[in-house]
Amino acid sequence: MLRMSRCIQCLARSWLQRYQHLSFLLWIHMKGII
Repeated sequence: MLRMSRCIQCLARSWLQRYQHLSFLLWIHMKGII
């Protein structure tokens, strides 16, 4: 059970980093338009 939660936490962290990078690129794109 503990191992499962740890795996989910690791996955969530990787997804968070990926979305953070995407949102940052989107923000730069929007700033370029405005």
